[in-house]
Amino acid sequence: MVKGNLSTINETTVALWWMEELDLLSSPNAEQAFAFLLAIQQEDGSWEEGPQLALYELPPWIQLGDLKTRLYLSAYVTYWLSTGGYRSLPAYRKAIHFLLRHQDQSGKIHGFWHTTWIAMGVFLLAGKRYENVVSLGMQALADRPLQEWDDSQIAWALDCLSRGGLSKTHPFIDVFLKELYHRQKADGSWASEDGEAFAMGATIQVIKVFKRYGLLSNS
Repeated sequence: MVKGNLSTINETTVALWWMEELDLLSSPNAEQAFAFLLAIQQEDGSWEEGPQLALYELPPWIQLGDLKTRLYLSAYVTYWLSTGGYRSLPAYRKAIHFLLRHQDQSGKIHGFWHTTWIAMGVFLLAGKRYENVVSLGMQALADRPLQEWDDSQIAWALDCLSRGGLSKTHPFIDVFLKELYHRQKADGSWASEDGEAFAMGATIQVIKVFKRYGLLSNS
């Protein structure tokens, strides 16, 4: 996020997230971001960071030549294409098929758990034909022990799934909303998987989810 630095897929999806929160997903800036992402889609429907990033010290979730990274980036780009109104494009359908090829028998998408909950948001938005895919993926998420979920991960998953239309009465949503209530710290915050310095971001994300589900009181 420094002017003049290389553009990356990961940072572009972060920027789209911010623009969506500011109701700017139809802005010229967002359109340019989508154009950038569409222009660099791989032939198999995936997205992968460029080799020029090898010069930098990359975080563990963005590693060049790693299938886990490709799936994570591809799920998140496809998620924003869904949200941004690009579902009619061939590029979107290619991306959907790439993700489908990497869902295992348990319902999990290969790699990071983040990829599975983001992808389930994608498949929910993609319509009824993917109901079985979603059902299997949701079961995989539900089977993951609660103690393995960080607060920020729960909020991120609920954010993606709520956008896909899952109501607060859905068993998974109900359990995880209640879990977030129980996990709030005495100072009012929630924990981030990235450490204490990111607790503010995690707390905002939880508040966003509560707001989306109409669970914020007026007191």
